[in-house]
Amino acid sequence: MQDTALPKKALSQDTETDGEPGRAKLTRSDQLRELLEEMIVSGQLRPGTRIDERDLAQKFEVSRTPMREAIKALVATGLLEVHARQGVWVAAVSIPKLMEMFEMMAIYEGQCAKYAARRAMPEEIEQLWAIQKQLEEVLESGDQQKFYDVNDQFHDALYAASHTQFIVEQTRLL
Repeated sequence: MQDTALPKKALSQDTETDGEPGRAKLTRSDQLRELLEEMIVSGQLRPGTRIDERDLAQKFEVSRTPMREAIKALVATGLLEVHARQGVWVAAVSIPKLMEMFEMMAIYEGQCAKYAARRAMPEEIEQLWAIQKQLEEVLESGDQQKFYDVNDQFHDALYAASHTQFIVEQTRLL
């Protein structure tokens, strides 16, 4: 595996809330899955790169069990592929497959929004409005990274307000 810098978002020590308001509980393996996914999407881990569980566990200073679980989750999404007797590799995701993934994500997020509209508590609605206001301010500033981060917070708050578990898990896998 090539030597890559760790993404900006480090592992949170608070696995209960991931340190962010509105953030659903994330296990260590969920955090690792998100970080690896970010590395793949950003190009830090390129298609065809061999994934070494042991090296990654050392790099992120975690045990191999949550790393193994994170890798299995990314295999399930199609971002990683298992090659018999050769290990795990970053998949080359085709444009049609990527389009399908985004379509499914839109369906799942729509369901989360539908449930949030019905089930959100008043404080969750206030939080969504507050984050929406932040999004508008950041959009005007033109700071793309900050917009991405605040948008991520909005989606996390929306997922939490939906009070669903399975749909949120499926959405996060995409």
